[in-house]
Amino acid sequence: MRLTPTFLPRILLLWLAAHSAFAQNTVLTTSTTIAGKGIDNVLIGPSNSYSTSFTGNANTFVGKNAGVENTTGGNNSFIGSHAGFSNTTGGGNSFLGFGAGRSSTIGNNNTFVGFFAGLYNTTGSSNLFTGAFAGYANSTGNFNTFMGNSAGHGNQTGASNSFVGYEAGYSNFSGFGNTFMGDKAGYSNFSGDYNTFVGFMAGRLNTGRGNTFMGSSAGSDNTSGEYNLILGFQAGTYNTTGSFNSFMGRQAGATNTTGSNNSFMGNFAGRSNTTGSKNSFTGNESGYSNTIGSNNSFTGNFAGRSNTTGDNNAFLGGESGYSNTIGHSNSFMGNLAGYSNTRGNNNSFMGISAGYSNTNGNNNSFAGASAGHSNTTGSYNSFTGDAAGYRNTIGDYNSSTGASARLNNITGSYNSFIGSFADATGANKANLQRATALGFRSLVAVNDGLVLGDTANVKVGIGTAYPNQRFTLRGNINFLAYDNSMMIKNQPFLHFNEYESLALGLGAELPKDAEETLVLGSESTLVKIPSGSKEASGLVLGQYARQDNAGKYLTVNSQGKVILTRPRIYVQSTSEWADKVFEPNYSLRPLSEVEDFIKKNKRLPGVPSAEVMVAEGVDVTTIIAKQMEKIEELTLYVVALEKRLAEVDELRRLVLAISDTKKEEK
Repeated sequence: MRLTPTFLPRILLLWLAAHSAFAQNTVLTTSTTIAGKGIDNVLIGPSNSYSTSFTGNANTFVGKNAGVENTTGGNNSFIGSHAGFSNTTGGGNSFLGFGAGRSSTIGNNNTFVGFFAGLYNTTGSSNLFTGAFAGYANSTGNFNTFMGNSAGHGNQTGASNSFVGYEAGYSNFSGFGNTFMGDKAGYSNFSGDYNTFVGFMAGRLNTGRGNTFMGSSAGSDNTSGEYNLILGFQAGTYNTTGSFNSFMGRQAGATNTTGSNNSFMGNFAGRSNTTGSKNSFTGNESGYSNTIGSNNSFTGNFAGRSNTTGDNNAFLGGESGYSNTIGHSNSFMGNLAGYSNTRGNNNSFMGISAGYSNTNGNNNSFAGASAGHSNTTGSYNSFTGDAAGYRNTIGDYNSSTGASARLNNITGSYNSFIGSFADATGANKANLQRATALGFRSLVAVNDGLVLGDTANVKVGIGTAYPNQRFTLRGNINFLAYDNSMMIKNQPFLHFNEYESLALGLGAELPKDAEETLVLGSESTLVKIPSGSKEASGLVLGQYARQDNAGKYLTVNSQGKVILTRPRIYVQSTSEWADKVFEPNYSLRPLSEVEDFIKKNKRLPGVPSAEVMVAEGVDVTTIIAKQMEKIEELTLYVVALEKRLAEVDELRRLVLAISDTKKEEK
């Protein structure tokens, strides 16, 4: 470089003002050539001695021993004592600072700014180091950007890295493609590749690869863990070897050490996880206490917060499964669903507060808002509908379907309730066993009972869509049982045996070992048809009917005609018969009153009218007793009339006697 006469005095004045005591050590030349054949160079520094092989062009070396080993290197700018000291053929470098790029020999296109920045770089090229000791040990690494005191301090062969911050990537040796931003970010990374750490001490101890840590202390203790995504203040702080994790949120997965394949999203989500793997926690403090539990999925604020070792759980909704600790294989969906579950396993709760109180109950299925709300240890229950099975606590094997179905069960088991408000009733409603109620508002009150529909209004139809009575049947009935097949008023009404015998009627019973026999009626049997009834003896009517002829009242002759013989009628008590007419206190109507009644009603007192007989009919025993009553009353009238006639005859006799006496006196 040529110095003009007007410019030279200015340079000298500035130099002498600053270094007047050492001016004698300064070498300044205006020659366009120096030792060697290099041209367009600016060389300023005390006692600098350049090689005769110096042929590089357009260099600027300022400082003691700056670029003194340069030979063919060109387009370099070395400013600072010993800056670029060893450069020989490297070109396009800019070194600023004491010892900056001191060891660089053939490296090209580097920019080192700071005390000892890139001190040991030898062949590394296209690097940018800014800060004291930045890239200090880099030797052959290329395409690196280190900004900050001691950033990338230990890098030697690592390439394509970007470290920004005090001691960021400090220990990186051969790591490739890393981006560290923040004080001590990626501090211990040695050979890990493709990591991105942003934040104070983010990934501080990392040696693994493919990690992304963002946030103060995020993944700070990660050592060999790989392919983790950690975002948030102190998120994944203690992760060491865990890999394939995603932690997002303040202290999310903070204590995870070796757990892998986890996804925690939300403040404190999965905070206590240590070795648990394959978990997915989404929501503030979801899975907070999980330590070694694996294969869990918690979604919602505080979902599964207390889970520690439970595995294979799925909780969806705010505070769902909140208290679960070691329970496994549960599925809770809805806010507060399964909130109190601690040890219960294999449960499925769906709906807000469904299974809220369940603690140790297993194998339950609750669907609907507050379904199975109070269940604690009950197991193998199925409740479907809002508030279905709400009060059940320890009952097992219950099934309730419909809104508010089985509200009253507490400890009962093996019950089935289907229909809205289908429930138990009665004194034992809380502990019914094996009871079934089917239909809207159907109520059952006894163990092993089966009720169809509302007890006040239900109409049951079989084979018809239009039942008009409590029970309407269209079709055939096939009874398979042998004893008491049908009961009415708790008494046998219909039963039969394996020998084709049938008894029909309240209290009707079959004789022991009866064959092909039909019995109609109870102990006072009305009709009995024994086997082999081809003759008149085939049909027997009467009390204690037997197959012999002694008790025969109704027979069927050989032509198939029914013949009534020697009928016998019974009454339940003596008060039902007409003998009361002859009691001393019996009130016999005067004949004049009877006459008036007959004229008015056209019938005797106490006798049914023709209209009643047509519309309602009358019991045979009753009408016979009434007829006998009238006969006996008539007898009393005749007796009374006979007495009156006797009195008349006596009076007539007396009159005649008096008449005869008077005749004789004349």
